[in-house]
Amino acid sequence: MALASGTGEDVAALMSTSARMRWRLSRRTGSAILAAFALAVIGVWAWNAWQVPAHELLVDDDAAGEAVSVASPSASDAARGVTAYISGAVPSPGVYSAPAGARVHVFVDLAGGLDDEADTSAVNLAAPVTDGSHIVVPRLGEQSEEPGMINLNTADVDELDDLPGIGPALAEAIVAWREENGPFTAIEDLLNVPGIGESKLEDVRDRVVI
Repeated sequence: MALASGTGEDVAALMSTSARMRWRLSRRTGSAILAAFALAVIGVWAWNAWQVPAHELLVDDDAAGEAVSVASPSASDAARGVTAYISGAVPSPGVYSAPAGARVHVFVDLAGGLDDEADTSAVNLAAPVTDGSHIVVPRLGEQSEEPGMINLNTADVDELDDLPGIGPALAEAIVAWREENGPFTAIEDLLNVPGIGESKLEDVRDRVVI
């Protein structure tokens, strides 16, 4: 009986130990599964996060491409150059063409230079020329004003204020531009004055001379 009882207790102890081992194994297995799942989630998050810079770089490349395409027309405009009509105290008045950015002196040279009678104080040889301009080189003592016309190079603020669409502020801007850049060489030079566009230029074109 003692042997049988001892054997029964040993069997029970073994069964209890086996159950605890199985529980520990199940717990470790569950922990391993959870750890694997967590690593998978982190891996997916890291992959998505890594993809964002590449996407942003693609957008930046596209933006750069658009910037280049916008700049292209300017280069094309520069290649076309400028054409202007020059008259007055030059040997060969006429229509001439020059590279974009050309100054008045380039067109004066194309027209044969200045006559001995040219009023050099009334022409700014360094002024830029816009396409379609009319450059007038006045002669000494020459009065270019016609009745009712306003000379852009001699008019004061009050006289310029009388022009259609030109108020006191624009009149002062015209005088300031003239003092900084020298005499106007073409009516189209008014476009270089801040606040004057094509529409306002057309409003005063028939009322001004240089």
